[in-house]
Amino acid sequence: MLTARLQPRQLRFDFARRTEPGPLDAPGGGWSRRQESIGGVSVLVEAWAYDARCGQSMCAAALEEMLRVERVTSPLRPGSELSRINREAGQRAVSLSAEMYSLVARALELSALTRGAFDIRVAAGPAPAEVRGGLPGDPAPPEPTAGSPRARGVLLDPDRHTLRLDAPDLRIDLGGLALAHAVECAARVLRRRGATHAIVSVGGHTRVLGDRRGRPWSVPFADAAGAEGTARRLALADGCLSIVRERQHGPGDAITRFEADEAAGPLEPSPDHRGPRPGRSVAVRAADGLAAAALAEAMLALGGERGMTLLPALPGAEAVIVEAQGQVRASPGLGDAPASPVAQ
Repeated sequence: MLTARLQPRQLRFDFARRTEPGPLDAPGGGWSRRQESIGGVSVLVEAWAYDARCGQSMCAAALEEMLRVERVTSPLRPGSELSRINREAGQRAVSLSAEMYSLVARALELSALTRGAFDIRVAAGPAPAEVRGGLPGDPAPPEPTAGSPRARGVLLDPDRHTLRLDAPDLRIDLGGLALAHAVECAARVLRRRGATHAIVSVGGHTRVLGDRRGRPWSVPFADAAGAEGTARRLALADGCLSIVRERQHGPGDAITRFEADEAAGPLEPSPDHRGPRPGRSVAVRAADGLAAAALAEAMLALGGERGMTLLPALPGAEAVIVEAQGQVRASPGLGDAPASPVAQ
């Protein structure tokens, strides 16, 4: 599903920018680049190859793989596997493909890892239509009820590879996890075809193979330039980066906040807070693309200090949270993320 997850946020499709060509970008090899739209979302694939036709073939195969994932995971396609799950799993156990079973199982693991702050469960029923990331018709997130379960209700049978939802008014939305999965699948295709320097990016989720031929890629992170005309950028090489951003809300909009009775206890949603909420941005850099995507969404939901407390759950990961007012909280590895001139 190449759409944004059903959370109060706004994702811009900020792709990594190359630096100026250097000595390693020599004749006899070059970069092939494809940027297209899949499911209404802009996708970037770029790979270095000694032969231009080979490079174009790599990029085309990666794009085709992302389209395949979109056909499986899109909630907007009536024939997708995810749509079939949401139609039928509330009444009976539904058989899953190996890919979908693995993806849902991983989502539940990541929900537990984040103590419920990342969650694929959403309530069914009519909701106001909005445009998210260029995709119309994606329903707005429902207001949760007090005490609603956040890590229960999605019942997987590991022997039969089936899924059952414990109530007919529930459905699942893989959101940013499906985006990250599409990126990871495309990166695997590039590897199999021999790519050692490549980038795949969609909806704030980026995977880099190797580096930019001797230098890291530079990924724009901040939504807007600061007073000095600079913007925060993050370096990325041989890893992944997930960026999520919060949508600005007007008065009267329901805002979901997560509350916990104990620091180590589950993080349950509280629907009692309404009104405008400042937008914030979260970036998580890690080796594991799916975990980075889930952790970024969980940290965005919690914000500030509480969001940063989740970071140790993913060893080796680094994160930065920029509040709408400009306050920055960052792990040591991203604390010195440079502010660079904004391109005109």
